[in-house]
Amino acid sequence: MDAKKFVRRVALFIILTMVVFLLPCAFFTIGLNQEHFYKMPDRQVIFIGDSRIETSVNDTKSTQTINLAQSAESYLYSYIKLRKMLAINPQVKKVVLSFSDLNLHADMEDWYFRNQPLQFKVSNFLFLMPPGEIGLLLRNNFKTTLAGIVDYPKFKFDVYKNMKPGDKINTLGVGRYEPIYTTLSKLPKPGELESKMAPGKFTYSKHQLIYLDKIVALCRQYGVELIFLSTPLHHTFQTGSRFSDSLHRSKYGAIQYLDYTSLAFPDSCFGDYEHLNYQGSQRFTDTLFGVLGIR
Repeated sequence: MDAKKFVRRVALFIILTMVVFLLPCAFFTIGLNQEHFYKMPDRQVIFIGDSRIETSVNDTKSTQTINLAQSAESYLYSYIKLRKMLAINPQVKKVVLSFSDLNLHADMEDWYFRNQPLQFKVSNFLFLMPPGEIGLLLRNNFKTTLAGIVDYPKFKFDVYKNMKPGDKINTLGVGRYEPIYTTLSKLPKPGELESKMAPGKFTYSKHQLIYLDKIVALCRQYGVELIFLSTPLHHTFQTGSRFSDSLHRSKYGAIQYLDYTSLAFPDSCFGDYEHLNYQGSQRFTDTLFGVLGIR
């Protein structure tokens, strides 16, 4: 076989492989972007952020609320979801977002670009991401981002397989209330927080600040009130709110900040030292909804 014929066959094989891969990607992307998944006519308050909100705010207690938080969620993915939800739900009045020293620390850069969370998030969120956001992830971790893209059709086929008529965004695998039913059994290691949270050692996450600003601008664009929220932490894992307070005062003073980091709960209300369990979420949700005037 001459060289030209070999090159043509290799090129044809690559093109056919890409077509076979891209067709299911396009199918799932179009299917999962249908408007009915995101229309929530009764929901006026969106809770969003990482696992601390995911496990602490029980949105089944009110038809006015929806919890779209998810474990290991950086502000990039909160922004992606809010961009979709606010465009389709003009009745939304408030967005309540995770905001704490833990959310702002430079360790959050790992939640953007470290292999394990990145591959899962790309395979999960690809259908909501425009090229610019995919490009950001590719530039910072090409191999793992590509692995997430390759995983995407299989990942979303599993979602499709289990979907039912009338399903909403909560069923798409991009965030919902996830109660913990176990009780605190292990405490943090002594000194686990001091090295990160001590004055002079704390560094803000660059990309968290970028996407936090985007969330602020997005809520302003749609006339939605943005509220920052820190959920309760076990007394052995008190990070304080030194840096979130400082950033709030210096840059976001017009935004309400509900800081429940040190709100006292018994051990029976914690799943672990930074997450409330089901019992704790019941109590905390009642307190929070009362403050927010949610019925």
